Amino acid sequence: MANLIRKILKQTKDFTQWKYLIKSNFNLANVMRNSTDLELEELRLERAELEARSKLLWQRQRCVESMLTDLTRSIKQMEFDIDLMRMQKPASIAPQETPTNEKPPAKREQKI
Repeated sequence: MANLIRKILKQTKDFTQWKYLIKSNFNLANVMRNSTDLELEELRLERAELEARSKLLWQRQRCVESMLTDLTRSIKQMEFDIDLMRMQKPASIAPQETPTNEKPPAKREQKI
């Protein structure tokens, strides 16, 4: 009987309904005449649920880690761009010390 239940549970994806079905069906324990098999089935079911949840959490963790890596890379790139702009800014200002719109001072003529 326990093997039959295990086969049914392996074929289905919705573990929670089967868990409540097994818990609520007290006649099944009387038919089996041994409640340890029923407890083992419940433990196997809970283990399968935990494995599914751990797989989901692992996938989410990997997603968050990749997002963190992308964010760190973007921050480093922005810092590099800011430093590069600061280095280029003084170099571009230095040759333009004399404004182009001002005329050089005119020579004075001496009167005799």
